[in-house]
Amino acid sequence: MESKLDELMDDETFAVDAISHDVGIMFTEHNYAVNYLILEYADRFDAYLNLYDEGEAPFRNILVKGSSKSKEIAMSIASRKLNNEYAKINR
Repeated sequence: MESKLDELMDDETFAVDAISHDVGIMFTEHNYAVNYLILEYADRFDAYLNLYDEGEAPFRNILVKGSSKSKEIAMSIASRKLNNEYAKINR
């Protein structure tokens, strides 16, 4: 199974107008690794966070997006959304 972020990046129409990008791995406050992709457009930043466990139980494949005129705010929005989704599956 492919991560949702990989599936999104496989789409030929995804991010065609992006000016620049940044990709990597970060660790959240809950100490789990998350892949990130930040796309810069002329009018905004889109931040994508993907929590993906390859073969680890419980299996998680969560993709969230935050958008803002500020890169930091876009990441903050995406982080908040990821934390909310994480909380839902760990109740």
